[in-house]
Amino acid sequence: MLRSRMGALVKLYDVPASQLWIGAVAIGLRYADENAPTGTALTAIVALLAISFVFFYLMGVNDYFDADIDATKGERSVLAGGELTRRSAKLAVSLVACIGLVLAFFVSLRFLAFSLVIFALSTFYSAPPVRYKRFYPISTLGELAGAFVLFLLGYSVIGLPTVTAVFISTVTTLVAASARLKQEARNAEFDSRTGKMTFAVVHGADSVRTVSRALLVLAFVEVVGLRVVGLLSSSTAALAGLFVLAPILVKQAQDRRYLRMSGLLWGFGIYLLAVFLPRF
Repeated sequence: MLRSRMGALVKLYDVPASQLWIGAVAIGLRYADENAPTGTALTAIVALLAISFVFFYLMGVNDYFDADIDATKGERSVLAGGELTRRSAKLAVSLVACIGLVLAFFVSLRFLAFSLVIFALSTFYSAPPVRYKRFYPISTLGELAGAFVLFLLGYSVIGLPTVTAVFISTVTTLVAASARLKQEARNAEFDSRTGKMTFAVVHGADSVRTVSRALLVLAFVEVVGLRVVGLLSSSTAALAGLFVLAPILVKQAQDRRYLRMSGLLWGFGIYLLAVFLPRF
């Protein structure tokens, strides 16, 4: 019973999907610590717990309000499948939001402020009456705005983001944009049938897939460029490059029996590397 309930919560919180966001925060944290090493490992771990719960809320609140749509789409939904009741799901989503924001407060007020931006964007994205995911292209642009904040959220563990940090945040934003467009391309047929407008529906799934791949290449090239001009150390550039390539590497790992858990852990792994990897 406990194991099945935990499995249902993992699905509700969509832990694999949250790994991308956690990895993006990790790169921001690493860059901040490299340039203003005033934080502690304990603070970084508390921040990891905080953002994990906030991202679990992000995924969970979307699944909660999309339960009927997911059932129509044929996706495995813990609500549509009866693994969780709506009351239990509502409680679970509310609980992780509260825990995440309380922990963010103990990290710093600036970290809490950026966490609240993520919380607000994810709430308005999914929850009525706003539910801006209904409107094209605001749905995609809103998610990309949240992606832009992720690097700055990581930086805020150490201090207030600088102009240079805002510029470097484009690396993680490009990777998040690639993932978003890839998802839209995967759902293009269903979205078209139900009248939902996305970039993949408007411009074609194949074109969007091409752009998605190009964004990953561009992000990798930017990492190399930032290292060449000296804005990133070798260790941080290596970590950022690993983050860019992680979605591809994890997808390949899913085909190997003993590496399937990588989908649940890779973002946490990059975060811990960001905290403990020596600079070189």
